[in-house]
Amino acid sequence: MRRLSRVRALVAVAFAQLRHERLQTATAVLGVAMAVLAAVLLAGVGIGVVEFGQQKFQQSGQDLWMTGGPTELRPGTVGGFQNSVVDSHDLAASVTERDPVAAAVPLLFQTVYAGRNASEFRTVVGAGSPGGGELVTISEGRGFRGGDVHYADGSYDGPMTREVIIDRRTADLLDVGVNDTIHLGGTVATARENEFTVIGISPTF
Repeated sequence: MRRLSRVRALVAVAFAQLRHERLQTATAVLGVAMAVLAAVLLAGVGIGVVEFGQQKFQQSGQDLWMTGGPTELRPGTVGGFQNSVVDSHDLAASVTERDPVAAAVPLLFQTVYAGRNASEFRTVVGAGSPGGGELVTISEGRGFRGGDVHYADGSYDGPMTREVIIDRRTADLLDVGVNDTIHLGGTVATARENEFTVIGISPTF
C-alpha cells in the first residue's frame, strides 16, 4: 500500500508540475515531436536515395561503377563538384585492357547553366560521357559520332562538335527537342558564349 501511495503521489506531483509549467511542457513536447519528424523524414529520404540509385544502376546495364569516393560539393567553382577521379581517361583505358572487362567509360557529373536563349538560364546537372555504345540509351535522335575530339588526349584544345544529348526532363524544362539549339556552360558567361545543337534525347541520366 505504501508503494502504491508513493506512486500516486509522484504521479500527482508530476501532473501538478506539468499544469504549472505549461509553456515549458508544450515546448518540450514540440521539441520531441520535431525530433521524431526529422528522424522519419531523414529515413524516408535515405531510403528514396538508395532506391533511386539502385534503379539507375540497374537501368545502366553496367556491372561495376568505380568512384574516387563520395562526391564533394565545391561552392564557388565551375560545376560545384569536386573531381574525385584524376586522369579518368587513362584509368578507363587501363581498365579496358583487362580481359574480363568489356568496356570502361569515364563519366563526369557537373552542374551547368542551360537556356534556350542567352538571357534566361536554368541550373541542371550534366553528365560528361562519350554518349555511344551501350552506356547511353537514345530514345530520340542519335548519339555522338567521331569520338571525343575535344578531349584531344587530355589537352582539351580540340575542336568542339557543338552537340549535346539531353534527358526528357531537361527537354521539357527548356521546351526544346532534337535539332533545336541551347546555350550551355559552367558559368552564365560561358553559357552565353556557347551554343549547342540537341542531337538526341536519352533516359539514361
